[in-house]
Amino acid sequence: MGWGSWSFLAVVFLLAMLGNVLLELIPTGSGGIAPIRVIMRFVASAAPMGIALYSLSLAARRAQAAESREEKRRKEADTERRETIRFRMLNELSATLEATVSRLFPGEAQSNIRANVMLIRNRRLRPVCSWNMRAYPDRELEFQKGQGICGVVWKLVAEGNVNKLWTPRYASIKKMPRSTLKDRYGLTPDQLAKTKHILWILSVPLFSQKDDSLSFIGVLNLDGVNALLKEPGRLTVDNWDNVTGAAKNIVQELERLGTVAEGGEVDPVRPLW
Repeated sequence: MGWGSWSFLAVVFLLAMLGNVLLELIPTGSGGIAPIRVIMRFVASAAPMGIALYSLSLAARRAQAAESREEKRRKEADTERRETIRFRMLNELSATLEATVSRLFPGEAQSNIRANVMLIRNRRLRPVCSWNMRAYPDRELEFQKGQGICGVVWKLVAEGNVNKLWTPRYASIKKMPRSTLKDRYGLTPDQLAKTKHILWILSVPLFSQKDDSLSFIGVLNLDGVNALLKEPGRLTVDNWDNVTGAAKNIVQELERLGTVAEGGEVDPVRPLW
């Protein structure tokens, strides 16, 4: 109990004592003073009741405060649990991306190749996990449908043929003028500035299948920095079966980790026939 609570109880207690003292001092037969005796008797009787009620109020407030502290503790524990799960999921997905790069580009300098997974969040493609991108300014860039290579993939998926849905999209950015990137891919000045280190990019659509329905959920991006590939043929159509196979493995990993359902956003394509 705080100082204010003790002060209140002390005042009530003193009033009760004063009422009892005055009842003893005022003669019983003093006619004009009878109303005062009634008031004093009321004060003397009501004061203990006031103390009891106030004590009950304090107990209720303490119980409510304890319940609030417990609720806060539960929320903090739940947040910590979610963060722990999220950290584990990101580590596992990042390891999958690293293994994907090693499998698709054997013999290449791994430090020159990056990978990330972008999923639909708030009607934009947002990165949820990456590998070898921590030191780069584009690691958190988001793209709308039709914007950037990944956004073009999304747009083509929404308009394309079912039989070509898994087709990757490749661009040699090193040979492409900034103006082309701006006009053809709708990149903003900020996006252009933060992606100028990219030499090439391969963006692969990701789909989640449920029963006979196929839904676009995001993209797997693979790109190059620092130096071109020793074997550029790995980025040609002849190697795309391996790339799409890797993309399907990524989807299986996302579904295993529950990452697809976390955002609850997909772009339905059409039923599979």
